[in-house]
Amino acid sequence: MNLNALHNIANTPAAHQPSVQSTGGWLIDEQGREIAITEQMVQQACRALECSSMAARQAQIRR
Repeated sequence: MNLNALHNIANTPAAHQPSVQSTGGWLIDEQGREIAITEQMVQQACRALECSSMAARQAQIRR
């Protein structure tokens, strides 16, 4: 996952809500604030990874 994707995930509204349960990890944003990594962020990252790997496989098949 690239840094832009992590930045987008970290800046989702759920990332800034204290009621969202953290997975135990943290990101540091551009202002030096700690942003809890949420289950939603992990799931979003997994979906993005799955989509990119599917696109890569389809591109390989077309060769």
